[in-house]
Amino acid sequence: MSLSFKEQCKLGIGIVLVKLGKLRYDDYTLEELSPFIDAQLPLTIPVDIPMGNAQLTLIQGKLSLMPTSNQMGLQLLGELNVTVLENRIYRAHIVLTLTAEPHYEAASKCLSVQDIILEGISLVNDDYALIKNTQFLLDKLVPSPVSTLLGAKPFSEGGLTNNPLTRGLKSALSLVSGGSADQVSNYLSLYLKGSKQAVLDYHTPQIRDIVSQHIETIPTSYTLTDDGWREALFARLGKSVRVEPEGLRFYF
Repeated sequence: MSLSFKEQCKLGIGIVLVKLGKLRYDDYTLEELSPFIDAQLPLTIPVDIPMGNAQLTLIQGKLSLMPTSNQMGLQLLGELNVTVLENRIYRAHIVLTLTAEPHYEAASKCLSVQDIILEGISLVNDDYALIKNTQFLLDKLVPSPVSTLLGAKPFSEGGLTNNPLTRGLKSALSLVSGGSADQVSNYLSLYLKGSKQAVLDYHTPQIRDIVSQHIETIPTSYTLTDDGWREALFARLGKSVRVEPEGLRFYF
């Protein structure tokens, strides 16, 4: 994109100021950087479960500055939803915390983020959170005729694997799920105590793998162009970038 006459004048003045030592850096604030994150959201990623469907939808991102370690932080707010037999049995807001270090290669005019790390995944206890009780699982996952034949009663907190009805219920689940009864019953046992954190803990390794795989598919570098006089000025005379309290600082 070619610069307008007004922007060309600003670029020319900027070049003079840099060469005279009057302009040593240019700061990009969090407000200026946030639209780059917002443009990537929302993002929905499927999560594998033994029976039914689950998905993680990342809906919001918030950047933060960590000048001491020269890192930028990113908190992603996501929605984790689990549906089995067309019935939602779990939903929760979760927060993914990532860190990365900015880097600039002057020779290639390439700005990038490196050492991207998923630091943590945490549960948000808010009104959005939902987990269905054990009676609901029994009623919805085992058809009522099968439940009647088994003489089924509500699950105990011991879970499917320790319940006296385990053998019969596994047989019923095999019919409903088309096999893999052990995997299904073990997964459903996570819900028996009504712990939203226990379900998230089960999925945390999956979410880590999913996020890591997705990071490998998205661009983490950008070659500067003449798209705006500030970018054009740094492309010509920029030397390095660093995280400062005021924002991402581009040094000349």
